[in-house]
Amino acid sequence: MTRDLGADQRDLVRGLFVQVTSALEDAHRLAPTGQSHALLRTGYARCAERLSAASQDIEILASAARVVLYPSSDAGDDQAEEANGRS
Repeated sequence: MTRDLGADQRDLVRGLFVQVTSALEDAHRLAPTGQSHALLRTGYARCAERLSAASQDIEILASAARVVLYPSSDAGDDQAEEANGRS
């Protein structure tokens, strides 16, 4: 269990990762559809759009997790400096 996060933050971040997992599973289910030899142009386009939407969802959720973990850019910069031994 992470000690530097409050219970609410931890629950929120974990929930975001649950949603990321769901979006990845959706993308995983869609990807083989685009490999079909039987699709028309519109079918491939629809599959590509759905994959793009899933990718955007994943990026938004990952960004939300970063915001929860480092609410201000200053905090994120401090974390980067600590990781590089500059604190």
